[in-house]
Amino acid sequence: MERKANAVSDQTKHALAVALKALMAQKPIDRITIHDLTERAGIRRQNFYYQIEIEENRAVCLCALNSVGRDHLKRFFEADIHAIIHRTVEQLGQEVGAVQAGVGEADIALMTHIYVVLCAGVIESWLLSEIDRTPEELIEFADQMLQDHINGARLRWQTETNQSGQF
Repeated sequence: MERKANAVSDQTKHALAVALKALMAQKPIDRITIHDLTERAGIRRQNFYYQIEIEENRAVCLCALNSVGRDHLKRFFEADIHAIIHRTVEQLGQEVGAVQAGVGEADIALMTHIYVVLCAGVIESWLLSEIDRTPEELIEFADQMLQDHINGARLRWQTETNQSGQF
């Protein structure tokens, strides 16, 4: 079973490499998005992230970081994860009653921006070995931070609501 998984992983890596090579013939690497890569390779976006989360691919990502520069790679990740994080912030905001508490679209956009910059920076720091944690540990830590942020906001809104008699 593990052999089959490795074969699929190798096929995915090969498809991504071929797609990247073809796209680089059409436009500069700093203009290539994850969407471009996955569409060209015929794979789902989740498969791309699975490939880059593997420890052995760290060297490839680090090489990309060094070749296109921090700013370009950071923008590459930021653009791709923005929609995911925005949906998550909106969904969590609805779950905790943020709209009823007065949180508007501008606040949601700012919160999304902060989390996007945070995630892109963490990915970059991990690639540069500035953070000595596994990807799984980083995801778990980020999830706990987000839960703490949400719980803190919920507590603040409940306190404000109880004091004002609204909600």
